[in-house]
Amino acid sequence: MTSDPQRAPIESVTIIGFGLIGASLALALKRRDPNVIVRAVDLPAIISRPELADFADETASMEDSSAYRALLAASELTVLAGPVKVVERQVLDVLKYANVVTDCGSTKRQIDAAAQHSTLRAHFVPGHPMAGNTRSGYTAATHDLFESKSWILCPEAASPEALALVRSVVSFVGAQPVEMSAQRHDAAVALTSHLPKLLAGLLVSLCHEAGAEAARGPSFHSATRVAGGDGGIWSDILASNADEVANVAARLARDLSRIAQELQRGDTSGALSVLEHARRLRD
Repeated sequence: MTSDPQRAPIESVTIIGFGLIGASLALALKRRDPNVIVRAVDLPAIISRPELADFADETASMEDSSAYRALLAASELTVLAGPVKVVERQVLDVLKYANVVTDCGSTKRQIDAAAQHSTLRAHFVPGHPMAGNTRSGYTAATHDLFESKSWILCPEAASPEALALVRSVVSFVGAQPVEMSAQRHDAAVALTSHLPKLLAGLLVSLCHEAGAEAARGPSFHSATRVAGGDGGIWSDILASNADEVANVAARLARDLSRIAQELQRGDTSGALSVLEHARRLRD
């Protein structure tokens, strides 16, 4: 992606929730087309900070409903970039005033189910950029956060026009749009995101309990890079995807139990087979 200005597929966007994802989206759009009008909506404590002028042309408090609804109506696209439970609460009201709506929630089924109660459901394209950072908040935002990352869209009930608009914006900020159902999305991220987060936490705890901190090396640091995280956000994620996380955790537990039993007998063939199979898949 070059740094030369381009023409964005939209003239204006309202982003509700100015954390890492929302602020990075603002920076990505502005970096490529400085003429895009970015409107930010968040809590008063965030919106009142002077440095937000580096991200947004206009702001409104979530507590001033008339002000932020005016921003929704004035923008071609509204992006809900808060935690899952917040998006779930917001989507029905936002659809009443916005033109086209998408979200960035980490799980999709509950948000999608909430939107089904709106007669304007076709204006909504559920989404999830597969990008992130170990840090959170707008101060961690970067203009290239979405470069070459998948951005999953779940457009089963969306109109072709709404989907086309959201796809064009996703592509414009350097991401690769991928379509799948909300159910398939939640099953996939349970395996690729939610379980790895739990495993990283368990490894850190086991290391501490064993007093093995001095033996931590590159493999341990790589495996535990995502340990920890915002408790509020992860409470929402796990609560909204508990069944799928439980499914993949049970599958992994069965495999680990089998390998552990083999190793106790001195049989290393199963463990070595796992390593070799993984090497071939990664290669």
